[in-house]
Amino acid sequence: MTAGKLAGINVRGRMRDYLTFLISNCVLVAIFYIFAAIYYNDDIAYLKDSANFKPAFLAFAIVVLVFSAVFVWYSSSFFISKRKQEIATYLLVGMSKRQIFRMLFLEQIIIGFISMTVGLLVGILFYKLFAMALVNMVRVSTNIAFTISVRAIGASITLFLLLYVLNAILVSTLVHRVQLINLYTAKNTAEKKVRFNWFFGILGFVMLIGGYVKSVYDATNLPMNLGDFWIILLLVIIGTYLFMGSFLSLLIRWLSRNKKRYYKARNLTSLSQLKFRIKSNAVSLATIAILNAMVLTALGSMWSVYTTQEQEVRYYMPFDMQYTAAEAYDDVDGDVDAVIAQYDEISVAGEMRLVLPRMEFNDTYKGGISEGYVISQSQFNEAAKFTGQAQKISLRDNEMLYTDQSLHYSAYNADYLENMQKLNTLEFSVNDASYTLNIVDVCDDKITNGYTVGTVAVVSDNAFAQILKDAGDNVAYLRSYMLNDPIAAEEMINEIDSLIPGELNGENGPLETGLSVDRDFESYMFKFRSSFSSLGVAVFIAFFVGIMFLVVTGSVLYYKQMAESDNDAQRYRTLSNIGMSKKQISGSVAIQLGLIFGVPFIFGTIDALFALRMLDCVIPQKLMLRAMMVIVIYAVMYSLYYVITWKNYKKKVLA
Repeated sequence: MTAGKLAGINVRGRMRDYLTFLISNCVLVAIFYIFAAIYYNDDIAYLKDSANFKPAFLAFAIVVLVFSAVFVWYSSSFFISKRKQEIATYLLVGMSKRQIFRMLFLEQIIIGFISMTVGLLVGILFYKLFAMALVNMVRVSTNIAFTISVRAIGASITLFLLLYVLNAILVSTLVHRVQLINLYTAKNTAEKKVRFNWFFGILGFVMLIGGYVKSVYDATNLPMNLGDFWIILLLVIIGTYLFMGSFLSLLIRWLSRNKKRYYKARNLTSLSQLKFRIKSNAVSLATIAILNAMVLTALGSMWSVYTTQEQEVRYYMPFDMQYTAAEAYDDVDGDVDAVIAQYDEISVAGEMRLVLPRMEFNDTYKGGISEGYVISQSQFNEAAKFTGQAQKISLRDNEMLYTDQSLHYSAYNADYLENMQKLNTLEFSVNDASYTLNIVDVCDDKITNGYTVGTVAVVSDNAFAQILKDAGDNVAYLRSYMLNDPIAAEEMINEIDSLIPGELNGENGPLETGLSVDRDFESYMFKFRSSFSSLGVAVFIAFFVGIMFLVVTGSVLYYKQMAESDNDAQRYRTLSNIGMSKKQISGSVAIQLGLIFGVPFIFGTIDALFALRMLDCVIPQKLMLRAMMVIVIYAVMYSLYYVITWKNYKKKVLA
């Protein structure tokens, strides 16, 4: 019988064992094809124009290949390790090492070809669905047609075929690297009981707690520099690796001390077997715990930011359109009005013009002289009515409201706002005139778009009239619009944007008022598009990275436990012969696998929660609630691998 025929027979005979590998590998191939097809699709030209699109997709392609390489190599090694005695038998009956090499090589290629073919078919089938999901996530209205991307198929076949060939070569060389006697005694290697290492256990625990405490401290005492972040990361990672093995040993020892529970048949069997496998599992479980933490933190934070992004965009852009103007360029206002008049289907819900005299004040918090603007109470209230993002106020002539239009409330800015609230008065000058007003409140309510305007002092109408008179020409003007549907007005907004000259390269030349502000055009639609085009792609990619991570880590744990089930099968059969019931065996397996699957997930979740707590203080969005939803969904999907492993493991030991 030739090596090719023998390889085919082996694949058919072991198809049940290969099923989990085939499914997982098909998912990886399908994901790669879907992303390659999206990358090559000309229907989403808007996304391809984004600066982040190509780098993000290329980076993701590399991640897919790395995950696939790890998964293929580990799973293939598992299958080969189970067949060492079979390979030894082939050698004993006269097959040459070259023939066995060819047989193993062809087996790996056949399995790879099957998974690649099925994966491509699945990717082609589901491509349109996920492409539509991406378009929806970036909030773009584009028709996605069902297409088969020849370029994506070519890229997928080329890369995965190369991966399978390299893996097949590495796996097949086993016959040249291992002696015959070692192949036969592979299953008889004795497992040694691992002793608890108090030093490393305590050191790991201290490092973990230190990392957690530092993360909480730094999150509440911002700003945090990059060095602090790396210290926390190293403490948690190293602490997890040191503590994992010791923790498992200590946990099993603690559970074993409860004699009443320990000497129950299922507990005795599962815990006694784990005592001998802590060392072989500790490193892989610690690695999975760290990766779990990274994935949960990334998915939780990105999903939280994404689901609140529309609210954030509206905060930064309270008006649908706004541009900085000056009296010397009033002709631009006429041009803007003419463009708006051309679009009958676009309805202007409101319009106002903000008059902003420039001021200078001594910023005690930032240090030195800072520049800002003054606005009247009536203008502030009118803007608050239009945008709905500020509370109407009533001020006396000697009072003012302090607001910084360039800030968004977060832990980074809380310190600044709290220090400003400690001030009772603010002294500022407008040209040669000086003013001292009582600060009645400090807030971050926005009535201007973007970051063009920083500090604003809101004063009474009477005080404003005098300040405006003292300002002379040192005044900026903001013309603001509210539209009924700013996203649908994209074409009109783009045309208006082309009319607004900039300070340096505008068609009307630089401003002659001496103001540092530019004739900037800020639009809610621009911010909306840019935010969702980048964030939507990032969340889309993160979602698939999460799926790939589940596939790889779940499969790694599955294959590792199934490999150990061969050693456990005989023990469970012996226990079954002396009276241990199938229900007790099932419970014993459930406890053993529960610890193996549960410990890295619990550790990873704890790490992720502290990381999310730290991010919660840094960025304006509140992450924890939405992140917990992601963690729950992830836990449900993760538990599916536990259930699959438990059923197959139980079936193996009860056979």
